[in-house]
Amino acid sequence: MVSLVSGASGYSATSTSSFKKGHSLREKLAEMETFRDILCRQVDTLQKYFDACADAVSKDELQRDKVVEDDEDDFPTTRSDGDFLHNTNGNKEKLFPQVTPKGINGIDFKGEAITFKATTAGILATLSHCIELMVKREDSWQKRLDKEIEKRRRIEEAYKNAMTELKKKSHFGGPDYEEGPNSLINEEEFFDAVEAALDRQDKIEEQSQSEKVRLHWPTSMPSGDAFSSVGTHRFVQKPYSRSSSMSSIDLVSASDDVHRFSSQVLYELVETLADNAIIIYQTHKRVWPASQRDVLYLSAIRKIPALTENDPETWIVCNFSVDHDSAPLNNRCVRAKINIAMICQTLVSPPEGNQEISRDNILCKITYVANVNPGGWAPASVLRAVAKREYPKFLKRFTSYVQEKTAGKPILF
Repeated sequence: MVSLVSGASGYSATSTSSFKKGHSLREKLAEMETFRDILCRQVDTLQKYFDACADAVSKDELQRDKVVEDDEDDFPTTRSDGDFLHNTNGNKEKLFPQVTPKGINGIDFKGEAITFKATTAGILATLSHCIELMVKREDSWQKRLDKEIEKRRRIEEAYKNAMTELKKKSHFGGPDYEEGPNSLINEEEFFDAVEAALDRQDKIEEQSQSEKVRLHWPTSMPSGDAFSSVGTHRFVQKPYSRSSSMSSIDLVSASDDVHRFSSQVLYELVETLADNAIIIYQTHKRVWPASQRDVLYLSAIRKIPALTENDPETWIVCNFSVDHDSAPLNNRCVRAKINIAMICQTLVSPPEGNQEISRDNILCKITYVANVNPGGWAPASVLRAVAKREYPKFLKRFTSYVQEKTAGKPILF
């Protein structure tokens, strides 16, 4: 007969074989609870077996003591040869009775020992896997912690860089980061800053101007010049050429000199000298890091009479710096000196047949020359680079302005 505990202990052997590495930690803990219950029952069974054995041994000792006392009371029988005759069979049964303790007949001690070993092995295996799961979880949390630490390090580094840049910007624009003899900005940074500011101004102007004029480049014009066809007007534009300019040309002022200005630019008529000559005081929009500049100049326009019938009609506008008591120098702006001339020649090609002359038969040749001394400490290389970019742009704007003003109007000759 196999006891219920032995049958339950047989489950522990199968539990060991059913151990799987893929179980979660919660399942492994539940399995260890089952192993603990089985092990407790096995320990109780073994303890019961050992208690029964101990009771049997103590009872056997008491029985043997009683048998010895009974033997001392009996007299031995005398044989004919004078020896004593003892009943050995009876004494042996009394001294060594075969006693089987109650309660241990149904216990298989060897089987219990085997299942006990299997149960403890299962507990150790499950415990090992629990430790392995804990190590994996610890590694996973450690990786997450490392990622968070790295993320925090990057954020702190970005924050420090941002604070450093913010501190730089708080001083950027101070006296040491502007145009001057002790400026900390090199020529490349100076040029980039000026170019970026001019780009922003161009975008603002493009957004404010309506797209009424589109430029079209003709295919046949005299070589060496750049041309544009604006509506019914045709203009010959002489783009900026470094070879024909002075080394002191300042683009920051030249691109805005006389012909274009915004609401932020002060344009003041100081004095009217004649119908075709006035004195103008003008301040230009500041382009950081260059200092703000102003200019006081006399602007005169004159028609140059043609010497022969074949000579083109010529108009010239001259702007050159002068001094005037009404516009003295001030500490807020750097006074620039200019000497600018714009010459416009009208060339007429007769129409075919008896057709009326139209603006398609008119060609306006524009020659723009500017010599500007910007003053201050702006690098000459930067001014030349910006001038090369801005002069053609100025001529395009000028032709667009003329087309817009003369559109739909009759020819004035």
